[in-house]
Amino acid sequence: MTSGAVLAAGGSGLFAPLMAFLLVVDISFLLCLAASMDNDTVADFFTATDPCP
Repeated sequence: MTSGAVLAAGGSGLFAPLMAFLLVVDISFLLCLAASMDNDTVADFFTATDPCP
């Protein structure tokens, strides 16, 4: 059996880990999106900016 056949097999057991990975990616994306909603300017976005001009 080749690796392509294993990946293409329906019962290969890759569905659950793939869905778990995609869930983590989706949650991370949504957290980044929610955190960026409050940042209107470049100075608000970057945390390492100097508050004094």
